[in-house]
Amino acid sequence: MESKIQPAFDISAVHVSRSFLTLPDTNDYEVHSVYSSGFNLRAGRYLCFVGNKNNEQLPFGVILPLYDYQALLASGLERGNAMAWDKSSRCLISSNGLIRLGQGIVYDSRVVSCNLSHSGIRTAVSILEPYGICSDNARTDFTLPLFRAIRDRNRNRIREGVRYYLGRGRGLTPSGDDMLLGMLFINMACGKGECVLQEEVAAQLREGITTDISLSNLHAALEGLYCGSLLRFLDAVRCNHREDMHRAALAIHQFGHSSGDDMLFGILFQLKQMDLSL
Repeated sequence: MESKIQPAFDISAVHVSRSFLTLPDTNDYEVHSVYSSGFNLRAGRYLCFVGNKNNEQLPFGVILPLYDYQALLASGLERGNAMAWDKSSRCLISSNGLIRLGQGIVYDSRVVSCNLSHSGIRTAVSILEPYGICSDNARTDFTLPLFRAIRDRNRNRIREGVRYYLGRGRGLTPSGDDMLLGMLFINMACGKGECVLQEEVAAQLREGITTDISLSNLHAALEGLYCGSLLRFLDAVRCNHREDMHRAALAIHQFGHSSGDDMLFGILFQLKQMDLSL
């Protein structure tokens, strides 16, 4: 009797981003990078994180049980491995196994525009000031001029600031990029989707002058897609709930070596703009 070959892994996702489920069927996705907590899957302009990093809900993310991801690593997962996305069965398929997304709880990464009260903004600013210190890689004399340029909607100066910060700093996501992402988050959340800052970031992303991961994060941000901790922080600001703001800010602070603090600096930067305008 012929024996049936078992796949090296057969994993069911715990959570899956709604934005991942909208990606088109294709046989052309490939593993971009592999880490101890997960891997990035290249899907067009996006890098989709598949794994488990503190259960953080990322745009285009797929969260797996930690022990299952270790089995996937042991199967020989490597950069460049091909994967297919079968939308009808909701499965990611590789040559030696599959990841089932159908039973995963679906989460939404899209920011919803909202009105923030003066009191909520003031509370958030007081909480962020200890965290929101942009790392040395991105702290420059451009910060105050960029603040003024955004306030005055000076397109030329905003363009200069974006050009200076985009790709500036070391690491998988340079500090300047993380700061810009935090700024974009507040702009998108407060219904300023057509502002000059968004337009200039979008224009300069086309030049591809930063890392692959930052390009993916910023493209997602421009579409209004952000990680769960940022969305929870925004909801806490909207409700002016100090303890929830503290918890969400701490979760963001723990992103990477300095990425979280740089995002918080960008958020703080924009909230101070709003505080002055109220």
